[in-house]
Amino acid sequence: MSRKSSIFNSFPLSLIFIILFFLSLSYSSMSQKSTYPFPVQKITLQSGDELAYIKAGNSDTVILMLHGMGSYSPAWAKMMKILSTNYTCIAVDLPGYGHSGNKNSEGSMDFFASVIDELIQKLNLQNIIIAGHSMGAHVAMHRAIHTPGNEFALILLAPAGFETFTEADRKWFSTYVTPPFLKLQTDEQIRNNFHANFTSFPEDAAFMISDRMILKNSPAFDNYCQLITNCVQGMLKSPVFDQLNQIKVPTLVLFGADDKLIPNRILHPTLTTKEVAQSGHSKIPKSQLYIIPGTGHMLNWEGDAQASEHVMTFIRNMK
Repeated sequence: MSRKSSIFNSFPLSLIFIILFFLSLSYSSMSQKSTYPFPVQKITLQSGDELAYIKAGNSDTVILMLHGMGSYSPAWAKMMKILSTNYTCIAVDLPGYGHSGNKNSEGSMDFFASVIDELIQKLNLQNIIIAGHSMGAHVAMHRAIHTPGNEFALILLAPAGFETFTEADRKWFSTYVTPPFLKLQTDEQIRNNFHANFTSFPEDAAFMISDRMILKNSPAFDNYCQLITNCVQGMLKSPVFDQLNQIKVPTLVLFGADDKLIPNRILHPTLTTKEVAQSGHSKIPKSQLYIIPGTGHMLNWEGDAQASEHVMTFIRNMK
């Protein structure tokens, strides 16, 4: 038996859940009005599903914010409050998350990119910077490579897509990221998942755990588990690393120095966050990389002030 196979069979269930790079937050049928910092607005997509978003600020420059897998638009709340003093900030609930519908639990990168295009067209957005966190960054890169629009810059926070996976790695995900497997999470494991996103879990993020516990006990949980599975497969089927040199717009890359989720500590135990960050940054022609100390994977929350300062400097220097 190979060393990797042995790891797969013996690794503790709770740690496998922690390593999976998702935040385990919200599904669309949940009521979360109390956790949204700005009024929820919606458009109707061609599919008939509603796409929800929140908006703050009033500027000609628009930062369109895409959350990570299992997350939702409130994950951007702290950065929105800072950045909206200078820019228009629009944070999207990607289909199937938060208040957005996704009747088919679609999770492909092409699908998410097409939804972003539809939102941009319906809102007639101009002067756009697309910011993505984790899976949201993967969506932003996929779109910039395959169907670039009128965005003039990218901001990538802890981007999924810089870390590469072999065929054996993909089989590992197919084994462990399945609806039945995800349903096995205990309340303690859910709390551990959230804590793994931070260097020190902040009290002001407690609502994320509360929302997740509500979801676990709701009828929407089956669809949520299917959506997470489809999103993982969507990223694995649309790798971007070898095509990063096709991103032509200025790009800001931010990582938390203490990111516990990237790289995957089971599959790549000797790889470091810094190495992953530098490998992707080196392939994007007009990119800048900053690693923020004292922050983890959820740097848009616990590193909001530092990340926002980097964003504002980045935008100022482009003008």
